Amino acid sequence: CGRDLKNPAVVNHMPRVADYLWLAEDGMKMKGYNGSQSWDTSFAVQAFHESGMVDQFPHIATKVWSYLERTQILSTEVSQDTIAFEYESPEGRRSCYRHVSKGGWPFSTSAHGWPISDCTGEGLKGVLCLLKSKTIKSGLENNLILSIGPDRLHDSVNVLLSYQNEDGGWATYENNRGFLWYEGLNPSEVFGEIMIDYSYVECSMASLTALCEFHHEYPEHRKDEIEHSIE
Repeated sequence: CGRDLKNPAVVNHMPRVADYLWLAEDGMKMKGYNGSQSWDTSFAVQAFHESGMVDQFPHIATKVWSYLERTQILSTEVSQDTIAFEYESPEGRRSCYRHVSKGGWPFSTSAHGWPISDCTGEGLKGVLCLLKSKTIKSGLENNLILSIGPDRLHDSVNVLLSYQNEDGGWATYENNRGFLWYEGLNPSEVFGEIMIDYSYVECSMASLTALCEFHHEYPEHRKDEIEHSIE
């Protein structure tokens, strides 16, 4: 940008800086994310569902549905009208070494834009829970809320299946596709084992349970692949 504060890239970036600032008791901090909204919301609505209380709070159920609908990555009309969607094509992904994004859920908001295995799994489970509620069924039938149709659920499953590593587990942001010696190039003084992604129990659990629940509701979609993934 040539130190030009009026450059559009700088102008568009500056309003988002505050999203990452956090004033703690010992001063200003900079967060790694702009929040944990999608993650927290997905767990909360699953708790409502497990307790049988979703339809006792229809306003909350509707707001959660709307949030998850607009937060699913590159899945809404608004997000597909952005330059980010242009990079979702196979050619765009290959040119930038990008993993598939469409259909995933992020840790925070759609502006965060990075699909993560466990966030995608919990987001998918949250949607599947809400689809069983009278409140959401009625809202969809009467066109009171936007739909998260089967195609979007299929996109989410595609992301989860694509994330599974050869060892059967799931990593965070991408597959394990490097070598251990890469860690010798780690420039961080704070974090270890960050140069390649590794399978984690928590990410594997979230992804696995999401695929199981989806398979129970939609047993014919990519049946063999999902069963192989689970086994």
